Amino acid sequence: MANHYVGEMGTQVVLDTEVTLTGAQSCVIKVKKPDGTEEEWSASVTETTKIAHTLEDGDFDQFGLYKMQAYVEFDSDNTFLGETVEMYVYDEYE
Repeated sequence: MANHYVGEMGTQVVLDTEVTLTGAQSCVIKVKKPDGTEEEWSASVTETTKIAHTLEDGDFDQFGLYKMQAYVEFDSDNTFLGETVEMYVYDEYE
């Protein structure tokens, strides 16, 4: 699917950190929605360098530009914040 739409569910959002995630204790995707609100979406490590979140009801609840960053915690003294990824979410029929 090339475009993403408001209300979309079940699609996986995958961020490639380009860092080996072996030993990661937890990870989330930090999200800034088009209206500026911030959320953290649950995520899990997939492959060696990627984290993924399956879209749930309410994740894409606005149209516009979403900004996302991988956040990975290896232990309390070792955390990683990935590069910002931008994704445009379209309204219905756009």
